[in-house]
Amino acid sequence: FFKGSLCICSQFSMIASCGKALAATARAGMRLSSAGGVPSSNTHQFLQAATSQSSSQQQQQQQHNHTQQASDASDEVPQQPPGVHVVPFPQLSPPMHTGRLTKWLKQPGDRVELYDVLFEVDTEELTEELYRVGQFEGTTQLLVESHEEGWLAKHFVEADGKRPLQVGTPVGVLCEEEGQVASLQHYSCPTTNVYDTKQPQVQTLPWQSFLKSGEGKSSNCCMG
Repeated sequence: FFKGSLCICSQFSMIASCGKALAATARAGMRLSSAGGVPSSNTHQFLQAATSQSSSQQQQQQQHNHTQQASDASDEVPQQPPGVHVVPFPQLSPPMHTGRLTKWLKQPGDRVELYDVLFEVDTEELTEELYRVGQFEGTTQLLVESHEEGWLAKHFVEADGKRPLQVGTPVGVLCEEEGQVASLQHYSCPTTNVYDTKQPQVQTLPWQSFLKSGEGKSSNCCMG
């Protein structure tokens, strides 16, 4: 009988200890919740709301960062005005890496019709060295014509026939409307090579070139 009483008393003592521990935990929870001004009965809802709010704030911050990065990138790269074509120093053949701009046939403000010759170039790299014979031997002179209509607004490079230019170098700019000519005098091309895909991409002028056979005339040999 005494043994049974001792076991029962021991069990009641354990239950009482657990109850005290639970009560202490509850009181601690009430103190923590009250410190934040939140009733203890809404602690679970408060934690859920706080987690949801934190996640929403993180998403808003990430969206703000992406927007700011895009804005910074657009600020760094000047936007190309609509209706504007950058005139490149053309790559007339795969072996060609450099050449010289020898003569402009159109000046800033001039009207450019379809197939008008814009400028002359010369190069020693038109063909592979093995095939540099006949009319392709030594320096080859070519005419570059426009495949767009508009007005030539600006020269980026003057024709001196001496300075070697990398293919893809912007040499001028052509616009669709005559009224754009004045505003493009301060236009700066955002790339140094229109063929370099790592640089900002711009709208370039479509062109074609021919071997030169005389002053202002072209041969029947089309090069590009």
